[in-house]
Amino acid sequence: MQAADITTADVRWDLEFQVKLGATAGRFFAGLRDGVITATRCGGCDWVFVPPQSYCERCLTPADEWLELPPRGVVNAYTVVHIAPGGRKPPFVLATIRIQGADGLLLHHIGGVEIGADGGAVGLKIGDQVEAVWADERHGSILDIRHFEPVGR
Repeated sequence: MQAADITTADVRWDLEFQVKLGATAGRFFAGLRDGVITATRCGGCDWVFVPPQSYCERCLTPADEWLELPPRGVVNAYTVVHIAPGGRKPPFVLATIRIQGADGLLLHHIGGVEIGADGGAVGLKIGDQVEAVWADERHGSILDIRHFEPVGR
């Protein structure tokens, strides 16, 4: 008997389920629902986390001081996504953003940026300031921020 040359199979999953968020993530998503970006500060080294964390990954101290941060930040790195298995239709820009007052990075979409003929983001640069554009209807998820948009465009 010879081995088969099958290397892929078509599979479709249509699942609905609930995920237990925990107190820290739940409070973060409740803030987004209310149009507020929240963070936690480490009691040991003062590192500010967005998204919030319960414990500091740097010094293992509770990060239990809650802060409200402005809905602005700076692009730390970005890429143009040309192939995506679901969700937003490509091409789109995905970036890590350092929210003002935070030390960590938030991964999110950048809107208001044209994709050029070369497939790159026209005019977007690392270090550009961006501001949250809130969804019209918010339900307590990361997509309550529709996207971030470069300031002044």
